[in-house]
Amino acid sequence: MTTEKDDLQDRIAAQGQGKVNSDGRTSDAWGDASGIYPQYGPNESGVNRAARGEKINNLDVKTTVPNVEHNITQDVASIYPKSDVNESETGHVIEINDTPGGERILIYHNTGAGFDIRPDGTIVINSKNNNVESTDGNKYMAIGGDGKITVFGNLDLDVRGDMSVKVGGNLNWRVNGSIVGSLVGSMISRISGSVRRVITKNLQDQVLGNIFSLGLGGLTSYVKGDYKVVNHGAMSLFSKTKTRISSEEELDVASNNINIGARDLTAIGDTGTIGGQNIIYYGYNGHFQKSLYAESMSADTFHGDLTGTATGAVRAGTASFGASHGGSVTNTALDTKATVLPTGALMNDFLDNSEAGITKINIDPDGSLAEGIDGTKLNGGVTDRELTTEETRARLRNPNHLANTDFYTSQVAAGNLAPNFANSSPSSIGRVIATTDNTYTGENPIGQLPEDGFRGTTFSQTESAGQARNLTIQVEGRYNPSRWTSIIPNTPLSNKLTLANFLGGYGDVANINHITDLEERRQILRNLLPHTGFVNLFNTLKSMAGHNLVITEGLYRPSETETIDPDSILDLRQTGRAVAYEVHNNTTGLLSPEKLFDFARLVKNASQFNELSLRYDTFDPSGNQHVSLIITTPVIPEDLTARFEQKLSTYYNEVLQSATSLVEMRPAVGGF
Repeated sequence: MTTEKDDLQDRIAAQGQGKVNSDGRTSDAWGDASGIYPQYGPNESGVNRAARGEKINNLDVKTTVPNVEHNITQDVASIYPKSDVNESETGHVIEINDTPGGERILIYHNTGAGFDIRPDGTIVINSKNNNVESTDGNKYMAIGGDGKITVFGNLDLDVRGDMSVKVGGNLNWRVNGSIVGSLVGSMISRISGSVRRVITKNLQDQVLGNIFSLGLGGLTSYVKGDYKVVNHGAMSLFSKTKTRISSEEELDVASNNINIGARDLTAIGDTGTIGGQNIIYYGYNGHFQKSLYAESMSADTFHGDLTGTATGAVRAGTASFGASHGGSVTNTALDTKATVLPTGALMNDFLDNSEAGITKINIDPDGSLAEGIDGTKLNGGVTDRELTTEETRARLRNPNHLANTDFYTSQVAAGNLAPNFANSSPSSIGRVIATTDNTYTGENPIGQLPEDGFRGTTFSQTESAGQARNLTIQVEGRYNPSRWTSIIPNTPLSNKLTLANFLGGYGDVANINHITDLEERRQILRNLLPHTGFVNLFNTLKSMAGHNLVITEGLYRPSETETIDPDSILDLRQTGRAVAYEVHNNTTGLLSPEKLFDFARLVKNASQFNELSLRYDTFDPSGNQHVSLIITTPVIPEDLTARFEQKLSTYYNEVLQSATSLVEMRPAVGGF
């Protein structure tokens, strides 16, 4: 059996008697045997720096709702001894602060997660990984003001019982993909107002049972194309007042048995045929302009000139005429009742000018109505729908769209684009980073991450620095795209990112419904793998605390009539090879161009890419300058080894300013 003495002897044998005897002893009387304290060095107070106001503790919040002011950063330094700060060896903090204007209670985890009760009573809860909440009983939530939930990935809502939604005002929703649902029971809705639908494609209904429609007002249906009704059973059409059927070209009615009945019937035409071989006619008077043909004829009275001997037989018989014939001629009053002879002129007037004539149909003859709904022609073939300023900006990254007069004119008219968007001269220039500028190197000691995420050690690059290089992407086997037999939006790319993060771009949303080939979807996942590294890099940088990296333009789905330039940003976005990012300040919710430039510098120093491109513009009608960071990557093959070009570029209003550098472009006063 091994004892503590045996262990001591083993340590002496391995380390020496002197080393064992000195364990737990310090070089001075006040030192810490663990080597952790003093925390700041012998010449600085041991009171926590945050308690002395030398630093301010803040949660590392990286995910917030863009363009919404959050006010989650503490900016009031503590006044000693108003603040009680307890910090553990690894950096966990509990702070109770009574500093005037900075009163707070903070529980901070060394990852940046935690719980912060702010001076105004605001509560900030930040999780750096998952957030799990479980309630065994009931849960009630009351929000006195407004609420907003932004999910950058997927959201599943599973309600096992009933679900009720009550909206006091309007309900607005927008879906960039499809709505697919399954309803087992019935659907009952009551609408007190009107219903209006605009459908730019097709409408199809399939009903296995009966269809009943009740309209207590009128019903009007306009169809520009063909209109067909196919009925397998009986069909009835009832009208209480007048029923009219009109066709400008031809009206055909056919059946094995047709019955037409009326108390007053008019059937007229300029030319044509009425009757058939076995048709029997009944009528009051008959008026014929020409001949009447029959095998035999019977009538009580004849008026007119009869050819034959009937009239001549009444004369006295003569040798010339032969024997006389019996018979008589009786003058019976002629019934001359008639209507109007339907002449060609009369029929033309009747059909063209009367209320009962042909109704002239002219539905959207020049297509302007369809164009107003579809929008394709109005937008120069770029899109068939209304866009936002963010979506307009994304499409202007395609050179063909930037030169499309119809497109940019329509966007200016719609209020999505500034009239002076073509200005290619920035107001002023700030920092400039070239391909061969200094690169940051080194490892970060655990628990001591510097502000910029690196040790700060730099070296001058060699001539080969910044040049293209081959690299194999390292990815956990469970996230390798080749393993997936089905790829959907919630397919994971890493432990924190799914495909959906790159579909629901905050500025330009897309989906993968149009991509049905599994290998094409796998290729998209492979091309997006480097971008998981860019996002993870941002989330590890303490210098980016209080800021949010927002994916604004991810996968792109072009419209059916859109012309995409080869190797343009929109072309690369179709396969996941280009992604646009923005950095937002979590306190104000606004763009942070300085931090975006800092992040671009760090990506350039620490990551692999094809092109790192800063895109400044003044497209917004407000006149504010905007900036995005677009990172492109090569096609990533199945072995995950590719060549990265490591190029830098800067654009202003989509006009190239530098093909070798990242250039900071400062706006005019009040421009951001």
